[in-house]
Amino acid sequence: MAEEKKKKKKKGGFGTWMYRIVMLLLLCVIGFSGYKVYTIWDEYHSGTVAYDDLARIAGAVEEKAKPGAGKKDKDEKPARLKIDWEALQEQGPGVKGWLRSVGTSINYPVVQGSDNDYYLRHIMTGEYSNKGSLFIDYRCPAPFEDFLTIIYGHRMMDDTMFNSLGNYFEKKDYFKKHAVVELYTPDGDYDLQIFGAANVNAKDYSIYNFELYDETSQQAYIDWILENNELLNYDDSVKVKPGDRIVMLSTCTYDPGDDRIVVWAKMVPVKEKKDN
Repeated sequence: MAEEKKKKKKKGGFGTWMYRIVMLLLLCVIGFSGYKVYTIWDEYHSGTVAYDDLARIAGAVEEKAKPGAGKKDKDEKPARLKIDWEALQEQGPGVKGWLRSVGTSINYPVVQGSDNDYYLRHIMTGEYSNKGSLFIDYRCPAPFEDFLTIIYGHRMMDDTMFNSLGNYFEKKDYFKKHAVVELYTPDGDYDLQIFGAANVNAKDYSIYNFELYDETSQQAYIDWILENNELLNYDDSVKVKPGDRIVMLSTCTYDPGDDRIVVWAKMVPVKEKKDN
């Protein structure tokens, strides 16, 4: 009888220690998961703060209405930005432009590096960030002057960078409200009039093609976009022809692999650069 009680005691003691070990492991997993979530949030937050600082330096912050000035019409478009290029270029020599899509989080500098890797994980100031930058393909010899300029950006889960491009494929009224993205460059300001969107493969050179020098190849490229257009509620309002300048915005799909979603727009000048 005494021996049987001893066995039960031993058995109970082993079970208690196993329970404690399992609980300790679970607490470690929960703690590590919480730490990872915090570090991701903190990195996202730091990136957002850095871009907010750049927007203030560049003068790319929308002016708020003064008290007593009257309520702004919700459909009234904000005034165009006046970028302080000298101040912005002091923050990073690779800056080529600024993009803003009113009513979205897109309000960022556009840079170009010597490869397509560096700005995937760096802000234009050189600061490391998983948000990366909006950057022009390094193979583009004359950004915003050639027939095609390609700009890449992450589709961040916190709705920043190029996340909102997915809405052109998913929301019926999105194109109507965001048919134009504003582009600012040191040489002048432009409207990017959206006219196409598609799911493509990142390794498809026929899409990511900078060697479109003649009218025939440029027309073939335009025709492909229009034939494969996935832009919801597009009304064929933007007329594109060889010789026009096109900007392609490219981001990921959230699916593993080489699939990308891209949006095409035609550059239309809105004002000339003023001489100082």
